[in-house]
Amino acid sequence: LEIDDEACEAIGKLTNLTVLELGDTRVSDDGLAHVKKLARLTRLGLAGTRVTADRLADLAPALTNLRRLDLRGVV
Repeated sequence: LEIDDEACEAIGKLTNLTVLELGDTRVSDDGLAHVKKLARLTRLGLAGTRVTADRLADLAPALTNLRRLDLRGVV
């Protein structure tokens, strides 16, 4: 199963998620816009994705429960 920006649109509707691992997928900044709807997330893995540092700044205000964020390889 390939996870990409389109899949993130569906994932963004799973508002009870607390852990989401998207490492080494084709998720980009566009997909991350849907992830920020997941206010209950405590852990988010983005290592090896196409997400940029610029978009990450948008996450902080939305994901206030986030305690662990894996950003290895994010530029």
